[in-house]
Amino acid sequence: ITAGEDFFPHFVMVRQRAHSRIVFLFGFLLSLSVFAVVAVQASYKASIRVTAAQVASVYGNTAANLLALENVLKSVSGESDIVIFPELYLIGYTMYTLEQIQALAEPANGPSFQAISQMTQKYNISVVYGYVESATDAISGRTILHDSAQLIDNRGVSLLNYRKTQLFGAESDYFVPGNRIGPVAKLHGVTIGLLICMDIYYPETARELALQGAQLIIAPTAHGYPPTIKNV
Repeated sequence: ITAGEDFFPHFVMVRQRAHSRIVFLFGFLLSLSVFAVVAVQASYKASIRVTAAQVASVYGNTAANLLALENVLKSVSGESDIVIFPELYLIGYTMYTLEQIQALAEPANGPSFQAISQMTQKYNISVVYGYVESATDAISGRTILHDSAQLIDNRGVSLLNYRKTQLFGAESDYFVPGNRIGPVAKLHGVTIGLLICMDIYYPETARELALQGAQLIIAPTAHGYPPTIKNV
Protein backbone atom coordinates (compact mmCIF):
# COMPACT_ATOMS: atom_id res chain seq x y z
CA ILE A 1 0.00 0.00 0.00
CA THR A 2 1.27 3.49 -0.81
CA ALA A 3 -0.40 6.56 0.67
CA GLY A 4 0.06 10.32 0.53
CA GLU A 5 2.59 11.48 3.12
CA ASP A 6 0.60 14.54 4.23
CA PHE A 7 -2.31 13.42 6.46
CA PHE A 8 -3.99 16.84 6.54
CA PRO A 9 -5.37 17.38 3.02
CA HIS A 10 -9.01 16.53 2.34
CA PHE A 11 -8.20 13.15 0.88
CA VAL A 12 -5.55 10.46 0.95
CA MET A 13 -4.72 8.40 -2.12
CA VAL A 14 -4.16 4.71 -1.60
CA ARG A 15 -3.21 2.30 -4.33
CA GLN A 16 -3.88 -1.34 -3.50
CA ARG A 17 -2.53 -4.24 -5.54
CA ALA A 18 -2.40 -7.99 -5.04
CA HIS A 19 -1.48 -9.24 -1.56
CA SER A 20 -1.84 -12.60 0.16
CA ARG A 21 -3.42 -11.44 3.44
CA ILE A 22 -6.26 -9.29 4.62
CA VAL A 23 -5.12 -5.69 5.00
CA PHE A 24 -7.05 -3.02 6.90
CA LEU A 25 -6.81 0.64 5.94
CA PHE A 26 -8.23 3.34 8.20
CA GLY A 27 -8.77 6.80 6.69
CA PHE A 28 -9.55 9.13 9.57
CA LEU A 29 -11.57 12.31 9.36
CA LEU A 30 -9.60 14.56 11.69
CA SER A 31 -12.31 16.73 13.19
CA LEU A 32 -14.62 13.89 14.25
CA SER A 33 -12.34 10.88 13.88
CA VAL A 34 -14.61 9.66 11.10
CA PHE A 35 -12.94 7.07 8.98
CA ALA A 36 -13.40 4.56 6.23
CA VAL A 37 -12.12 1.05 6.74
CA VAL A 38 -10.98 -0.90 3.76
CA ALA A 39 -10.25 -4.58 4.11
CA VAL A 40 -8.57 -6.32 1.23
CA GLN A 41 -8.38 -10.06 0.84
CA ALA A 42 -6.22 -10.37 -2.20
CA SER A 43 -5.42 -13.78 -3.54
CA TYR A 44 -6.15 -12.41 -7.01
CA LYS A 45 -4.38 -10.72 -9.88
CA ALA A 46 -6.72 -7.78 -10.45
CA SER A 47 -5.87 -4.38 -9.01
CA ILE A 48 -7.92 -1.40 -7.94
CA ARG A 49 -6.85 2.11 -6.91
CA VAL A 50 -8.68 3.29 -3.79
CA THR A 51 -9.06 6.81 -2.41
CA ALA A 52 -10.24 7.19 1.21
CA ALA A 53 -11.85 10.65 1.35
CA GLN A 54 -11.36 12.66 4.55
CA VAL A 55 -13.89 15.38 3.85
CA ALA A 56 -15.65 16.94 6.82
CA SER A 57 -19.41 16.94 6.27
CA VAL A 58 -21.47 20.09 6.67
CA TYR A 59 -24.12 19.02 9.18
CA GLY A 60 -27.57 18.82 7.67
CA ASN A 61 -26.49 20.29 4.32
CA THR A 62 -26.67 17.61 1.65
CA ALA A 63 -26.10 20.10 -1.19
CA ALA A 64 -22.81 21.31 0.32
CA ASN A 65 -21.67 17.74 0.93
CA LEU A 66 -22.46 16.77 -2.66
CA LEU A 67 -20.39 19.72 -3.86
CA ALA A 68 -17.45 18.62 -1.70
CA LEU A 69 -17.86 15.07 -2.99
CA GLU A 70 -17.66 16.29 -6.57
CA ASN A 71 -14.53 18.31 -5.80
CA VAL A 72 -12.82 15.17 -4.52
CA LEU A 73 -13.86 13.19 -7.62
CA LYS A 74 -12.53 15.94 -9.83
CA SER A 75 -9.24 15.97 -7.91
CA VAL A 76 -8.54 12.25 -8.26
CA SER A 77 -10.11 11.57 -11.66
CA GLY A 78 -7.71 9.48 -13.69
CA GLU A 79 -5.67 8.55 -10.62
CA SER A 80 -8.18 6.44 -8.68
CA ASP A 81 -10.79 3.81 -9.49
CA ILE A 82 -12.99 4.25 -6.44
CA VAL A 83 -13.46 6.93 -3.76
CA ILE A 84 -14.83 6.04 -0.31
CA PHE A 85 -16.67 8.58 1.85
CA PRO A 86 -17.56 8.11 5.56
CA GLU A 87 -20.68 6.76 7.22
CA LEU A 88 -23.68 9.11 6.83
CA TYR A 89 -21.44 11.44 4.82
CA LEU A 90 -24.29 13.16 2.98
CA ILE A 91 -25.77 14.61 6.19
CA GLY A 92 -22.85 14.43 8.62
CA TYR A 93 -22.77 12.05 11.58
CA THR A 94 -24.07 13.88 14.65
CA MET A 95 -26.87 13.87 17.23
CA TYR A 96 -29.91 14.93 15.21
CA THR A 97 -33.48 14.89 16.42
CA LEU A 98 -35.73 12.28 14.83
CA GLU A 99 -37.57 15.00 12.92
CA GLN A 100 -34.32 16.40 11.55
CA ILE A 101 -33.04 13.05 10.36
CA GLN A 102 -36.39 12.16 8.79
CA ALA A 103 -36.24 15.38 6.79
CA LEU A 104 -32.73 14.52 5.54
CA ALA A 105 -33.52 10.94 4.52
CA GLU A 106 -33.73 9.86 0.87
CA PRO A 107 -34.66 6.68 -0.98
CA ALA A 108 -31.77 4.70 -2.46
CA ASN A 109 -32.57 6.08 -5.93
CA GLY A 110 -33.32 9.59 -4.67
CA PRO A 111 -31.91 12.95 -5.76
CA SER A 112 -28.48 12.43 -4.19
CA PHE A 113 -28.11 9.12 -5.98
CA GLN A 114 -29.06 10.80 -9.25
CA ALA A 115 -26.50 13.56 -8.71
CA ILE A 116 -23.68 11.19 -7.75
CA SER A 117 -24.55 8.87 -10.63
CA GLN A 118 -23.96 11.73 -13.04
CA MET A 119 -20.69 12.63 -11.32
CA THR A 120 -19.31 9.09 -11.54
CA GLN A 121 -19.93 9.09 -15.27
CA LYS A 122 -18.50 12.57 -15.73
CA TYR A 123 -15.26 11.76 -13.90
CA ASN A 124 -15.11 8.06 -14.83
CA ILE A 125 -14.79 6.93 -11.23
CA SER A 126 -16.76 4.83 -8.73
CA VAL A 127 -18.00 6.02 -5.32
CA VAL A 128 -19.06 4.58 -1.97
CA TYR A 129 -20.97 7.04 0.22
CA GLY A 130 -22.97 6.90 3.44
CA TYR A 131 -26.46 8.34 3.76
CA VAL A 132 -29.80 8.03 5.54
CA GLU A 133 -32.04 5.79 3.46
CA SER A 134 -35.81 6.03 3.66
CA ALA A 135 -37.61 2.82 2.74
CA THR A 136 -41.00 1.18 3.09
CA ASP A 137 -41.37 -1.65 5.57
CA ALA A 138 -42.56 -4.71 3.67
CA ILE A 139 -44.92 -5.82 6.46
CA SER A 140 -46.35 -2.64 8.00
CA GLY A 141 -46.05 -0.39 4.95
CA ARG A 142 -44.69 2.44 7.10
CA THR A 143 -41.62 4.50 6.24
CA ILE A 144 -38.47 3.38 8.03
CA LEU A 145 -34.90 4.69 8.05
CA HIS A 146 -31.63 2.84 7.52
CA ASP A 147 -27.99 3.79 8.02
CA SER A 148 -26.90 2.85 4.51
CA ALA A 149 -23.91 2.89 2.17
CA GLN A 150 -24.16 2.75 -1.60
CA LEU A 151 -21.63 1.80 -4.28
CA ILE A 152 -22.11 3.50 -7.65
CA ASP A 153 -19.79 2.50 -10.48
CA ASN A 154 -18.25 4.70 -13.17
CA ARG A 155 -21.24 4.05 -15.45
CA GLY A 156 -23.55 5.60 -12.88
CA VAL A 157 -25.04 2.23 -11.91
CA SER A 158 -25.78 1.25 -8.30
CA LEU A 159 -23.91 -2.01 -7.68
CA LEU A 160 -24.57 -2.29 -3.96
CA ASN A 161 -26.81 -0.64 -1.38
CA TYR A 162 -26.04 -1.98 2.08
CA ARG A 163 -28.01 -1.31 5.27
CA LYS A 164 -26.04 -1.40 8.52
CA THR A 165 -26.98 -4.47 10.57
CA GLN A 166 -25.13 -3.80 13.85
CA LEU A 167 -26.40 -0.46 15.14
CA PHE A 168 -24.46 1.39 17.82
CA GLY A 169 -25.93 3.16 20.84
CA ALA A 170 -28.57 5.77 20.03
CA GLU A 171 -28.56 4.82 16.33
CA SER A 172 -31.34 2.37 17.16
CA ASP A 173 -33.54 5.34 18.13
CA TYR A 174 -33.53 6.40 14.47
CA PHE A 175 -32.66 3.42 12.30
CA VAL A 176 -33.96 -0.05 11.58
CA PRO A 177 -31.10 -2.54 11.15
CA GLY A 178 -30.61 -4.23 7.80
CA ASN A 179 -31.59 -7.87 7.58
CA ARG A 180 -28.72 -9.30 5.54
CA ILE A 181 -24.97 -9.23 4.98
CA GLY A 182 -24.18 -8.83 1.31
CA PRO A 183 -24.58 -9.24 -1.56
CA VAL A 184 -21.25 -8.64 -3.30
CA ALA A 185 -20.48 -7.09 -6.68
CA LYS A 186 -17.57 -7.00 -9.13
CA LEU A 187 -15.74 -3.77 -9.94
CA HIS A 188 -12.60 -3.74 -12.12
CA GLY A 189 -12.38 -7.51 -11.70
CA VAL A 190 -12.45 -7.29 -7.88
CA THR A 191 -15.36 -8.69 -5.86
CA ILE A 192 -16.49 -6.08 -3.32
CA GLY A 193 -18.70 -6.24 -0.23
CA LEU A 194 -19.89 -3.43 2.03
CA LEU A 195 -20.12 -3.14 5.82
CA ILE A 196 -20.60 -0.06 8.01
CA CYS A 197 -18.71 0.87 11.18
CA MET A 198 -19.94 -1.36 14.05
CA ASP A 199 -20.45 -4.27 11.65
CA ILE A 200 -16.68 -4.87 11.59
CA TYR A 201 -16.62 -5.54 15.34
CA TYR A 202 -18.19 -8.92 14.65
CA PRO A 203 -16.03 -11.32 12.63
CA GLU A 204 -19.00 -13.19 11.21
CA THR A 205 -19.95 -10.20 9.06
CA ALA A 206 -16.63 -10.26 7.19
CA ARG A 207 -16.70 -14.04 7.14
CA GLU A 208 -20.12 -14.03 5.48
CA LEU A 209 -18.90 -11.65 2.79
CA ALA A 210 -15.79 -13.78 2.26
CA LEU A 211 -17.99 -16.84 1.80
CA GLN A 212 -19.87 -14.89 -0.87
CA GLY A 213 -16.54 -14.31 -2.62
CA ALA A 214 -15.60 -10.83 -1.40
CA GLN A 215 -11.98 -9.86 -2.05
CA LEU A 216 -12.38 -6.26 -0.93
CA ILE A 217 -14.51 -5.19 2.04
CA ILE A 218 -15.27 -1.47 2.29
CA ALA A 219 -16.65 -0.19 5.59
CA PRO A 220 -17.44 3.55 5.82
CA THR A 221 -17.26 4.51 9.48
CA ALA A 222 -18.03 7.34 11.92
CA HIS A 223 -16.14 7.29 15.20
CA GLY A 224 -16.68 9.37 18.32
CA TYR A 225 -19.42 11.58 19.77
CA PRO A 226 -19.85 14.81 17.80
CA PRO A 227 -21.87 17.71 19.25
CA THR A 228 -25.63 17.97 19.06
CA ILE A 229 -26.81 20.18 16.21
CA LYS A 230 -30.00 22.03 17.19
CA ASN A 231 -30.72 23.92 13.99
CA VAL A 232 -30.17 22.12 10.70
